[in-house]
Amino acid sequence: SLNDGTVMPGYGFGCYAAHGEEIINAIRWAVRDGSDTSIGGMYGNEAEVGEAIRTCGVQREDLFISSKIWPT
Repeated sequence: SLNDGTVMPGYGFGCYAAHGEEIINAIRWAVRDGSDTSIGGMYGNEAEVGEAIRTCGVQREDLFISSKIWPT
C-alpha cells in the first residue's frame, strides 16, 4: 500500500523483447481480463506500450506504469 492508501500490484506485466501488435494485444488482454497489472518498459517498445494503454479501455489513472533503472 502507498502512503495515500492506494494498493499497488505486487507484480508487473513485463514487456521485454515484444514489439508491434504482439505487445499491444498482450497488454490489452491483460488489462481487459482484470489483472492487477503494472506495465514496465525499457526495451525500445515504448510507442507500442503507449498505444496499448491509450486503447485498452481503462483510464490511465487506473494503471500503474513503471520502468526500470539499468543496474550499471
